[in-house]
Amino acid sequence: MKTVKKLLLNAYPDPSISAKTGWTDIEGQNFGWWVGWKVNQGDPVVFATILLTDSPGDGFGKARIDVTRKVLSLDR
Repeated sequence: MKTVKKLLLNAYPDPSISAKTGWTDIEGQNFGWWVGWKVNQGDPVVFATILLTDSPGDGFGKARIDVTRKVLSLDR
């Protein structure tokens, strides 16, 4: 688990976030997700965001992270 945490901590510019993205296409539906946790004042906040579309545009991959970051920024 320490190795996974280390890899995830280095994957994003915000050191308080450890997360993993994913994307799959099932019968023409695209599912994009970002799951992980953010340490907020010493306490972990676990999150799982999934987006669904039948026609992903150029921003679909980035959107799963952007949506989550906006929601997490509300918890300050």
